[in-house]
Amino acid sequence: MITEFAVTVVYTQIVVFDPGIPQTELEWSEDHVAQGFTWMPGNVAFGAPDHDGSCLLQVDTAQELQVNP
Repeated sequence: MITEFAVTVVYTQIVVFDPGIPQTELEWSEDHVAQGFTWMPGNVAFGAPDHDGSCLLQVDTAQELQVNP
């Protein structure tokens, strides 16, 4: 199912996190920048267009997680 909502982009990243886990600032290495995201358990940040302001975000959700190696 795809859900669509408006978000505000600050410093060219969108952060998704589990509010039940204490948050630590994510570090971006050159490899992370090249792949477009960085993560740690319970926290992920995605690179966004190179501007601040409003964007439209589409999220595809699933009942089951399938990891692609």
